[in-house]
Amino acid sequence: MTMTRFMCAFAAALLLTPACHERNEATGGIVGPTPHQPVNPVEREPVRDFDGNSYRTVQIGGQVWMAESLRSRHYADGAPLESVVRDGDEANAVVYGRLYRAAEARRNAPQTASVPSGVQGACPSGWHLPSEPEWQVLVDALGGSSVAGGKLKETGTEHWDPPNSGATNESLFTARAAGLLGMPFLQFEGGGRRVYFRSTGDMSLMLDTAWISSRMGGIHPEDSASVRCLRDR
Repeated sequence: MTMTRFMCAFAAALLLTPACHERNEATGGIVGPTPHQPVNPVEREPVRDFDGNSYRTVQIGGQVWMAESLRSRHYADGAPLESVVRDGDEANAVVYGRLYRAAEARRNAPQTASVPSGVQGACPSGWHLPSEPEWQVLVDALGGSSVAGGKLKETGTEHWDPPNSGATNESLFTARAAGLLGMPFLQFEGGGRRVYFRSTGDMSLMLDTAWISSRMGGIHPEDSASVRCLRDR
């Protein structure tokens, strides 16, 4: 590995930079994610959880993601899995998935920034909860944080409040605005406006109806937020 590649990987692992850019020594140009790079998602075989729920999956770059948010009420071994649903309405579980606190999502595993994370947590067998750097790999594959939000969000305003800026869903990730159950007042917040996807660290991937971008931001570990699982290699 060249020194440039080493420093680039090190920075990405620490989330010191939103995208990993390398300098082409021959031309002096910058090589890395660009807002206009094409997205070529490939739908893969569905996966089922312990409860029998089936989830669409999609390959984006070298990663295979669930294309729906987790809605399981049990871990893969059948143990109960605590969760809530948007606005307390069980009908929302099918539409937006269920919402999980950090400890439940990780199944009390320690935080990690490893790639892969190695934390199955609430995910089905053969899948894992993504680390922050694994989310960054997805964002980079979509051209970087300045445009990734639009490419991840479902189009239209059925599951997003207006304006749902820049939404194309060209990744087939189909993110929907589930919001979260926030501490300390245990109130549902952001439904229709925002979605927060948990990682194995402090940060979550955030998408907003007003953003074409994606952002990594911290939420309280006791907040209940959405989970997307990533297939093991």
